[in-house]
Amino acid sequence: MVSPMKVTFLAALTLSLASLGASSAEPSHYDVALANYAAAVSKLCPSKHLELLGPGGLRGALDKFKSTLSKPQRDRMNHDESVVCAEITWGSDCVNNVDIDVANELKIMNRLAAKVCRSFRQCHEQSDCD
Repeated sequence: MVSPMKVTFLAALTLSLASLGASSAEPSHYDVALANYAAAVSKLCPSKHLELLGPGGLRGALDKFKSTLSKPQRDRMNHDESVVCAEITWGSDCVNNVDIDVANELKIMNRLAAKVCRSFRQCHEQSDCD
C-alpha cells in the first residue's frame, strides 16, 4: 500500500509538470522519471521520508549529484535545463524535474537516489529536512 505522504508527493510532482507540457491522458517521460525517482528513493531510504523534501533541498542534492557525473553527463543535464527551462519562471522546480528526467534517460537513477538518500538524515515535515 502506498502511504498518503507518497501519494501527495507524487501528486505534487505531477502537477508541477503542467508547465512542461505533461498530459493527464498519458504519462509523459517526466511523469515516468519522477515516478522512478520517487520509487528509488522510497526503496533505498524509506524511513527518511524524503518525499517531504522541498525543491530547494532537492536542488542542493541534485547539484552535488551532478558534480559526480562525467562531463558528457553534466553537459547533457545543463543543455536540457537551458532548453526546457529557458522560458519557464518557476525556477528550481523546472531544473529539478529536468535533471531527474535526464538521470532516468541515462539510466543512473539509482545513483541519483543514493546521493539524495546520503544527503539527508530525515525529513520531519514538508520542506523540513536535515
